[in-house]
Parts: sequence; C-alpha cells; structure tokens
Amino acid sequence: MLNIYKTNKIELISEVLAKEILINPPFITDNLKISIQNYFLSKWIKDQITLKNDINALCEFQTLAEYTEELVRNLYKDQKVKSWNFESIKWSIIESFEELGEFKESWPLINWINKFINNKKILDSEIYELILRITKVFSDYILYRPEMIEKWHNTELKNSNLFSGLNKDQYWQPILFKLIERKFK
Repeated sequence: MLNIYKTNKIELISEVLAKEILINPPFITDNLKISIQNYFLSKWIKDQITLKNDINALCEFQTLAEYTEELVRNLYKDQKVKSWNFESIKWSIIESFEELGEFKESWPLINWINKFINNKKILDSEIYELILRITKVFSDYILYRPEMIEKWHNTELKNSNLFSGLNKDQYWQPILFKLIERKFK
C-alpha cells in the first residue's frame, strides 16, 4: 500500500507516521519503507518516531530518488535498467531533444527545440532550465502517476492510445518518455 503525506509542517508528518506505526504496526517479517526528501530529514523523522513510540523497528528510510529507482526497476523487471535518477533522466532528455522535434506532437516545444538545434546542440540557460523542469515532472510522474507511466511503457509509440487522457498540448510527453525509455534499454 502507498500512503502519501505532504505538508510543510514536518512535525505533523512525524506525528502522523508515529501514530500510524503504533495503530497499524507492520508484521514482524515486513519492512515498512518510508520515503523522505533527503537523508538528513529522514534521520530526524526516524529519531522523532523513536522518541514518540519508544522504539522504531522494521522501518526503512529511503530518499525519493531511491524510491523512484526502485519503482522503475519493478516496472522493468525483465530488463537491466540503468539508474532512473534525475541526472540520467536529464541527460536522456538532452540526447532526445532533437529527435522529439521530428514529431508533429512536439509543437508546444518547437521554439526551444529549434533554438537547441540552431545553437549546434549547445545548451543555453533557457533551454537548460526547460530541461530541468521537464526532468522534475518526469521524476514526479514516476512517484505520483505510476499508472500513467506504466500505460506509456506498455503502449507502442505509433499507437494513438498513447495519448488517451491527455490534452493535445501534452502529447509530446509520452513521446519523450518513449524516446527516453529507448536510451535506458
């Protein structure tokens, strides 16, 4: 089961997690995985849960990046997959950016793609910032929209079902995902 708690009050998160662990403790053979933004925050939350519950066993803390990589490894069980982390996604997008321009569905990004090509594939700050934002969105999709990523993964690039549930200005996203996916195989 996946529970997502998001707030800007970290004390609230640690209280909710501590109570949840007390009310619904994992079985002795289970390992409760808790994904936190960064390592230091996970150490603090672990300490807070221990203080509130007097014990904190069977909890494994991991960063969101580690959780994302685990999701991708589970999605691609049959294949050896390179690390699906922010840096590898970013560089795969950069490598796929020109090819994305060959698809008519990439019209919302065509100005940036043309600028990238005209600059002889040299990244300026504007294009780099766009790629960073796209990378963040794709990383978030793995975490918060895994059903959509799985659908994209299971649908062929030329299949019109790839775009179901999307607005026309979003059609470039599954295409870019498929281009990135090729780089990871």
